[in-house]
Amino acid sequence: MVIRMNFQGLGMFSDGYNQEIYEHGRKMAQAILPQIEPLIQDRLPMIHEESFPPWVDADLAE
Repeated sequence: MVIRMNFQGLGMFSDGYNQEIYEHGRKMAQAILPQIEPLIQDRLPMIHEESFPPWVDADLAE
């Protein structure tokens, strides 16, 4: 999942804005979380004991 943000005037080495960039990214992710969660759930395989490879001890996999 890619969340694109537009930070005009900020370069790769604009360290003075790290906290601002982090907070903005966090807010953007929270805003689209209701859209992201169903996509993740649809793509996660259901994990069942019979889906483990034969060399995995199912008791340890829990």
